Amino acid sequence: MYQASPFVKDVTLFDVYEGKQILSNKKSMAFTVLFTPKDEAFGADTVDGYVKKILKQLNKTYGIELRS
Repeated sequence: MYQASPFVKDVTLFDVYEGKQILSNKKSMAFTVLFTPKDEAFGADTVDGYVKKILKQLNKTYGIELRS
């Protein structure tokens, strides 16, 4: 299993949507990622960097794309 960061403690899928405005071969999925830093709080740039790494790996492994 891919680990985006040693600080990722939990990933929870909380919604899957298929329907209006979503292509028939696609799904819209919403999830939360819980980051737990060891020594200090993360700034927005650090969190953004980890999110980008996670999205890149999800795209590479599963073809997942961020919907805008």
